[in-house]
Amino acid sequence: MSMLVEIHRDDLASKTGMWLFLFTEMLLFGGLFVVYTVYRFRNQVAFHLAAGELSVVIGTLNTVILLTSSATLQQPDNRKLFPFLSAGECGQPHPPQRSLDSG
Repeated sequence: MSMLVEIHRDDLASKTGMWLFLFTEMLLFGGLFVVYTVYRFRNQVAFHLAAGELSVVIGTLNTVILLTSSATLQQPDNRKLFPFLSAGECGQPHPPQRSLDSG
């Protein structure tokens, strides 16, 4: 005897939730960009002086690390590279994540 299990899917609620999430993200980041623009316009000298304190080498290295880690984590089998990619976050590697189906 086989027992059928019906899985409930609510596509309308899923789409509504996703649109709500996108809308709130636009509100949050839109507000942050407006605040940044206002502060940068009102404090131009301070922003110019602060830009002189930044290191181009460290900024470039940080960007390369972030882009490489994002691209590598999109690969299907990233478990071998995971400890190396996360080592820069806190100075030590994180343990590999277990999947739900690994028992």
